[in-house]
Amino acid sequence: MWVNKLYEPTEAVAWIREFVNENTLSTIITHTPVQVAHMPVELIDQETDQPKLIFHMPIVDPISQVIADAPRITVVIHGPQQYISPALYQDVGLPTFNYGVAEVDDVCRSLSRAELGDHLYRLIEEREQLFATHTGQPAWKLTAAAEERFDRLLPMLVGFEIGLDNAQVKLKMGQNRTAADRRFTLSHLRETEGINQTAVRIMEALS
Repeated sequence: MWVNKLYEPTEAVAWIREFVNENTLSTIITHTPVQVAHMPVELIDQETDQPKLIFHMPIVDPISQVIADAPRITVVIHGPQQYISPALYQDVGLPTFNYGVAEVDDVCRSLSRAELGDHLYRLIEEREQLFATHTGQPAWKLTAAAEERFDRLLPMLVGFEIGLDNAQVKLKMGQNRTAADRRFTLSHLRETEGINQTAVRIMEALS
């Protein structure tokens, strides 16, 4: 991915964590041959010297064998996006999108059965906690029946891990506008319904 230096933030891993929390579903792309899948990812960056992404997929999905045979892949982590109308500019402008996105390109490795199980347990707990926070609903817990189903389905899945040494992040959030124009845009976005508030929060942080 080409990244204009104006839109290239520091602390790539921190922004990837932000994007994963916002939208766990990411795009997995193989290189030889090109195939695409959309899978939830887990970011592990605490208490480790080598941050990484972990994801899983059904063994019956043909892309799982492609990855096993040619493990160099690209993972696209989708951040927030927001259409920006020229009506939200104080100065002359044209329609555009503000957005965040990250890409990781590297060789991945297959997870062991135990690593895959641990990944899935962590992913369930993490997403249930986020769901409870966002909705006010109590977090769901695995029951004995759910555990039995989990154990039965685990052999039907395969997991992979990819490091973040070759991670890129692009944050296009109006940095090319003047400071006054960004403040004007933000003042209108805050008062407008249907706006992606994560994008607004990032725009505020970058301003």
